[in-house]
Formats: sequence, structure tokens, C-alpha cells
Amino acid sequence: TPLYSSAASDVYKRQVLALWDVALEDGRIDKYEDHLIRKIADLIYLPHSEFIRAKLSVIGKETS
Repeated sequence: TPLYSSAASDVYKRQVLALWDVALEDGRIDKYEDHLIRKIADLIYLPHSEFIRAKLSVIGKETS
């Protein structure tokens, strides 16, 4: 497990959130978009819970 600051973690969370925003721009998340964002989150060691939280956050904004 890599050691990085909470500031770096916040940057990673915002980046994944931005990726979800882009993926949902057309109103749906394609399975390939989901897979790519999941891979990126894994590569930057973003916890799965944060990955899901970001996804649900963006989906919640879309339905509101």
C-alpha cells in the first residue's frame, strides 16, 4: 500500500469524480467507461469505497 498524504488522496477523489462527470455526460454510464474509471481508481490506489461514493454522488446529481 503506497503512502501518500490526505491532500493527494483528495486530489485523486476529485479526479475520479471528474471522470464520472464526463462518463455520465450523455446520460448513462457505459460498461467500458465504468471499467476504465475502475482501472484508473485501482492504479492510483483509491479505495473501492471512495470509487463507489464518487459514482453514486454523480448519479445522484443526475437524478436530482
